[in-house]
Amino acid sequence: MAAALVQQLKDEGRLPETAERAIVAALSETYAGPLPHPRHLKSYDDVVAGAARDILNMAISEQKHRHRLQLIEIAYPYLGWLAGFVGFLVCVAGAIYLGLNRNTPVALGLIGVPSVGAIGWFIRARIDRIDPD
Repeated sequence: MAAALVQQLKDEGRLPETAERAIVAALSETYAGPLPHPRHLKSYDDVVAGAARDILNMAISEQKHRHRLQLIEIAYPYLGWLAGFVGFLVCVAGAIYLGLNRNTPVALGLIGVPSVGAIGWFIRARIDRIDPD
């Protein structure tokens, strides 16, 4: 096939008559992943004994670390809601206690601050739901 192509190019005048054939071959290899190609990993181990095991251990510890961070990232909003709810309940209980012990102004202040915060939270949640931007 290559000979036919060379002859066709000579016939069309796009190659001089004295042109010689050259066969060119190219090899391209790609590899994607968090670890080196197994052949390269073996080469690391040939250079430094145990290097391949160290690289694998490093990848394993990185994956464990990433999973811990993702778990914390998933649990973080729930922990915040729980802490806010417990804080609100403590303020309500403190306000009830202070109100029963005839300390009404402090009780109103203690219940007013978290109530305003909760009302603001509900308003922001409603606005965020209406405006998706």
